[in-house]
Amino acid sequence: MQLCHTAFLSAGASPEIAATALKKFTTTLVKGTAMSKDQAAAFQSLGFSASRMARDMQTDAQGTIFRVLQALADKPKELQMSLLTEMFGEEAIGAIAPLLRNMGNLSQAFGLVGDAANYAGSMQGEFDTRAKTTENALILLRNKLVNLGISVGNVFLPAIAWGANALGRLTDGIRAVAETPFGQWLIGAAGALAHAFRLVTEPGDEILTFAPFFPEYHPYVDLTGAKLKVVPPDTENFQIHFGKLEEMLTDKVMAVLINTPNNPSGVVYSADTLRRLADLLRTKSDEYKHPIYLISDEPYREIVFAGVEAPCVSQFYDNTVMCYSFSKSLSIPGERIGYVAVNPRCRDAVDMVNMCGQISRGIGHNCPPSMIQLAVAQVLDKTADLSVYETNMNLLYHELTALGFFCVKPGGTFYIFPRALEEDAKAFCRKALKYDLILVPGDSFGAPGYFRMAYCIDTEKVERSLGALRKFVAEVYKG
Repeated sequence: MQLCHTAFLSAGASPEIAATALKKFTTTLVKGTAMSKDQAAAFQSLGFSASRMARDMQTDAQGTIFRVLQALADKPKELQMSLLTEMFGEEAIGAIAPLLRNMGNLSQAFGLVGDAANYAGSMQGEFDTRAKTTENALILLRNKLVNLGISVGNVFLPAIAWGANALGRLTDGIRAVAETPFGQWLIGAAGALAHAFRLVTEPGDEILTFAPFFPEYHPYVDLTGAKLKVVPPDTENFQIHFGKLEEMLTDKVMAVLINTPNNPSGVVYSADTLRRLADLLRTKSDEYKHPIYLISDEPYREIVFAGVEAPCVSQFYDNTVMCYSFSKSLSIPGERIGYVAVNPRCRDAVDMVNMCGQISRGIGHNCPPSMIQLAVAQVLDKTADLSVYETNMNLLYHELTALGFFCVKPGGTFYIFPRALEEDAKAFCRKALKYDLILVPGDSFGAPGYFRMAYCIDTEKVERSLGALRKFVAEVYKG
């Protein structure tokens, strides 16, 4: 699979897109008879049997993936999109469709990575480049020499300690957490959330979150035995719908999960919103005689636009568990590095952090490699150039509103979440595909009738998309 991933990268896919494409392929192609009828029929139309394909994936995954891609590439463009939707789902189109336009490069890349010597050389070259880029080569070398004389356990401990000490440079809001033993390095925000949910719930408990929300929360919570319930959105401004929240905040609720700045809306919760939420949780905790924890998912914390305040959630509520990833602020989504941090004022904070180690053992989710910990420790007070996101947001927001879309202006992230020009956002997004516009309907985010646009791309690409957007609206909705 690593060979396939490298080939996708060589064909021009970004690391995030390459990882998404590979995941979608491998999970779908190995389903066999577990495929849905629609999926199996779509593969059958390309000449593939679901059960035979699952067996082929065991013996020649690289060749099977390429044959499926080639069969798709041979189909007319308008049919490609419908087949991709049936086989892998609408959200996969943005990851897989670009590969169909680069089959020559992909074929060449598969050939190169198939040679073990070429593959090893390319990996060594990539390692050397990354080491120089992060200015980390000397430290990595020193760490390697140390490894020769000490045990594996002693390798990880200094790396974790160094990272924990350096963590204090992030922000004033995090410093109080980082300077005390109330955090643990983990493999990205997803790993942090997996720990946080298990820290504060037992099977049968409920966790509330707010639409629009990141749909992966469902499997993250479901696998703990707890139940995720979604508070309907306040579509006027995508702040919290407190009326609905109070109706759903029963004694079964052990935690409330928030994501600010928010994916998919781009909205940042205001200080007034967070203050009101904290007051309500304190009141209900007293009423129900058990703490209701606030889990704050914050991978977009640094991506905030001019004039927008992004308050530190932990300062409003003691029983807060913070989950963070460096993937967005440093633009390293494939490196999988983040942390979970418990507010020092949280009830049983020390015990909760100690529990994280046991949770890691139980779910096979151990700490990230020491190399990426060392690298990130050097850039804790830095970010990538995030200004491009605000530039792109302004271009899209002004164009969308000029074309008649209702849209809450994002305060951060690299997403915008307008209302579709018809009630059925899925139908709207399918029509947009004919104009090379890849949009994600809001149904899976808990907000039917809306759609998400991502603009974590070059500004030049955003500018080129505006003409296609105008043509789409003019011909389909104003013609």
